[in-house]
Amino acid sequence: MADVRPFRGIRYNARMIGDLSSVITPPYDVITPEQQSSYHRRNPHNIIRLEFGQEFSDDIPDYSVGRASCPSSANKYTRAANTLNDWLRDGVLVRDQHPAFYLTEHRVPYLDSHRSYWGLIAAVRLEKLGAGRIRPTEITMKKPSIDRLNLIRACRANLSPIMGIFNQSGVSGQGLGVSPHPVPPTTDNRTPATDLRGGLQPLLASLDDPTLTAVDDFGVTFNVWVVTEAEMVRRIAEFLADRVIYIADGHHRYEMALVYRDEQLAAHPGSSGNEPFNFVMMTLIDSQDPGLALLPVHRLVKGIESERMAKLEEKLADYFHIEEVPYSKEAGSLESGVWSLESGVWGLESRVRGGKERDSRLSTLDSRLSTWAKALKEAGDRGMAFGLYGLSGCSAGARPRQGKFYLLTPKTYLHKMLPGDKPPAWKDLDVSFLHWVILRGMLGIDSPEKEMEYLEYSADGREVLRKVDTGMSQLAFFLNPVPISSLFAVADAGVRMPPKSTYFYPKTPAGLVTNPLWEFDKG
Repeated sequence: MADVRPFRGIRYNARMIGDLSSVITPPYDVITPEQQSSYHRRNPHNIIRLEFGQEFSDDIPDYSVGRASCPSSANKYTRAANTLNDWLRDGVLVRDQHPAFYLTEHRVPYLDSHRSYWGLIAAVRLEKLGAGRIRPTEITMKKPSIDRLNLIRACRANLSPIMGIFNQSGVSGQGLGVSPHPVPPTTDNRTPATDLRGGLQPLLASLDDPTLTAVDDFGVTFNVWVVTEAEMVRRIAEFLADRVIYIADGHHRYEMALVYRDEQLAAHPGSSGNEPFNFVMMTLIDSQDPGLALLPVHRLVKGIESERMAKLEEKLADYFHIEEVPYSKEAGSLESGVWSLESGVWGLESRVRGGKERDSRLSTLDSRLSTWAKALKEAGDRGMAFGLYGLSGCSAGARPRQGKFYLLTPKTYLHKMLPGDKPPAWKDLDVSFLHWVILRGMLGIDSPEKEMEYLEYSADGREVLRKVDTGMSQLAFFLNPVPISSLFAVADAGVRMPPKSTYFYPKTPAGLVTNPLWEFDKG
């Protein structure tokens, strides 16, 4: 059974911070260098200083917190640990008095209204992945794993919640969720969740306004209710106990929390098993919540030698129909479909707080993306399909074909090209074929280390086009979203998808609540 517990979280002191919006950030792995600098400038107490601190040329990477004569500014990890301690000492951060669940509404602008999904931030007992009730969905990489391990060792805290989703199918029982605001009908024919839409209504009615509220740079509002009432805490824990939890975001953080737990157990052989390092902070979400958006993550290719790139078009033509998709200026902007899962949700930058006016260039860009997303989805409904941008001109010194988008569909059944030991659910994924046959087989990107070197990932169509058009990347592969049923099927089969196969939006930000790991709370 999944062991889901409340915890005494650490939160910002609103009287000292003022606007909580100025101190939150997305999880570290979706923050660009430009955003990282911006968050550092925004507020001296922004959580970026803990979650994703800046690195400097004179940093000493070998120093760790607790080492004799360790300088407090040795590197970003020691700086994060000392900053956390300073903020606790100065009252910038305050520990909650009682164990709590943190009920969080993720409220997204949607046309003239909004769209919401609900998550419950909780402490979840760590267990070996795949062996029980917690299942991984994606492959991890060495470099970000080391980074997150260094951070948890230094700060002894979970700074941002892992995203865990559970499937309600076939589960009976009294629900424990809320939806105090109207939610638009689901756009992907999923059955609207009922278990997460009723049980806490009386509690919310008594709480009235949320305990805290923050708004991110894209206009997403995060409303948080701190749930401490004993009977409700008991009901929540019971409700979640028989769920299988799938890691939707945060694999590196989960795996490194396991490493940290094992280190602590070895250092404390008399441990009871209930110490906080046996748990990790998660946002638990119903996979059938109609407000949850699952986006595709597109692949940008860079740094491949010109000889190999020059042969790519010929190799692709052996297996794929290659069809140019012209864009229609009458296709409309992404605004009308920004939360339509059918559209692929390619224009993340169109969700800017305050509704900034878009110039003619952005309107044209939106029309292109809307046209291409529609074409890719229609092809995907019939079978395997990829979008390809920058096909010619992808070799060194060549000029990209700006504005040229190609649809790739297979000429024949291609599953025989995939490894025989993989289950059918994995072979049916477009992203599996892209990585195994095209990236690995045709471009030579055949290891996690090479993926780190030669690939970038983005769910933002505008960013993808900009990087190819400016020569920062050689070409880009566009994907349709992975169906959530496929995510479950692959994980249940005991295998993992390639890295960055899914992007659930919006993610719970860092800065709403922190989970300390340095003492056990029996409450």
